[in-house]
Amino acid sequence: MQRAKPEAIVASWNAAAARIKGYDEAEILGAHFSRFYTQQDRQDGKPQQALRTVIEEGRFEGWLHDRLR
Repeated sequence: MQRAKPEAIVASWNAAAARIKGYDEAEILGAHFSRFYTQQDRQDGKPQQALRTVIEEGRFEGWLHDRLR
């Protein structure tokens, strides 16, 4: 859906991501990926957990993947 730079900055975006997440390319490119999380999730450290998963497993499949199973 989207790619992030190693610093967790959104580096690419497409029409499907825009439909699902509600951000257009101009407003999300260059933003930190934690923007996709709620304030509570950010306080709970979920973005950091996701980054650890990416580092340890090479990928992270978040809320959308879980809902499509």
